[in-house]
Amino acid sequence: MEDFEKLFNDFLLQMQILTYREFTQTDIRYKETENYLNDLQDEFNRIINSLSDENKKFVRNYIDKESFKTTYVYEYMYLSGYRDCIKLLRKLNVLR
Repeated sequence: MEDFEKLFNDFLLQMQILTYREFTQTDIRYKETENYLNDLQDEFNRIINSLSDENKKFVRNYIDKESFKTTYVYEYMYLSGYRDCIKLLRKLNVLR
């Protein structure tokens, strides 16, 4: 069972990577947001650099944690999509 779980987790990781790549290369909203953030990067860095080292560290840590939190939600939703697909295939008698 551990072998199956490891293989499945590896499969999920690879699928997530492929999906992420496809999304970031093709989604208009993502590209617009990325461009917007890139345009503001210098201003953001200027503001961050004006902070004390302690506040700088706090802000960066906070942003990182918010980003991780969002990533965890999307990882869970991605896995839930697989589970839902399996449930649907079972209801359609494609899987037992």
